[in-house]
Amino acid sequence: MRVNETLALVALGLGLALSVWVPLTDGDGASAEAYVTALRTLSPSPRDTVVIQPPWRDDVLRAADEAGLPFAVTLAVSKKSVEPLRNLIVVHDDAFPLPRAWRRVAEPVSDHGPVRVVRLSQGRDAGGPRLLSGIERAAVVVVDAAGQETACRWDAAQKKHTCAPHPDWVWVGEKDVTSGETSRRCFWSHPVSGGHVRTTFKGVDPAQTLSLGAAFQQSALRKRDGASVVVEATVGGTRVARIRHRNEAGFRTTALDLSAYKQPVDLVVDVTTADDGMRHFCFTLDVTE
Repeated sequence: MRVNETLALVALGLGLALSVWVPLTDGDGASAEAYVTALRTLSPSPRDTVVIQPPWRDDVLRAADEAGLPFAVTLAVSKKSVEPLRNLIVVHDDAFPLPRAWRRVAEPVSDHGPVRVVRLSQGRDAGGPRLLSGIERAAVVVVDAAGQETACRWDAAQKKHTCAPHPDWVWVGEKDVTSGETSRRCFWSHPVSGGHVRTTFKGVDPAQTLSLGAAFQQSALRKRDGASVVVEATVGGTRVARIRHRNEAGFRTTALDLSAYKQPVDLVVDVTTADDGMRHFCFTLDVTE
């Protein structure tokens, strides 16, 4: 069994108690194969830890190793209040509920029959900012420099909007990005030279407190003369937020004011640049509840 030593030390430091759950008997719970199916859909970043729950499923670890997926680990936790760990992806059997403290900050990733995948909210509490939901329902269009429009399609397997015939790196969806000292989840949106990558979030509640953010992935900064990228949010053609991000590390954020609207709105986010060379870029729409 492979165990992430760092996670084990963190767990020990937090004083996590062993669960009182009773181990599975043959024929109970989701199969190891169902877990492996869920694990195959993941592309964890180096900062992520993938956790199998419930914690006695050594058979899942063995199956994951045999399938070439050695990143899965187990973690025994108390059913009482537990502070969520950062960068934690939990693959669990729906028949065995997660601890309440985890459920409060769990964000659904995917369902695979009895096995579900959730991401804990990177150590923030339930009242902190979260990424706006609904990217799978958004409308994404790429407009090139000549004005030619390409409607992107949601790929449920890859969990992103793909935009063929544009290059593979032109897509929109959630991704973990490191920029400077910050690593977080954001909406990947690689721009195209002289054009627009336009994402429309439909039916956004204007009563929410929103902020717009933007960042270059660290790899983009290897291009020392890289062009600036502009991300602009509009409602009905009226600008509600704008960021011009120069070729530098770190996430930049600005408030997004929808107070003038009383009904749900379609929020449009445009990402543009003069030169898309190595413009590995993402934006955030954070909700503070």
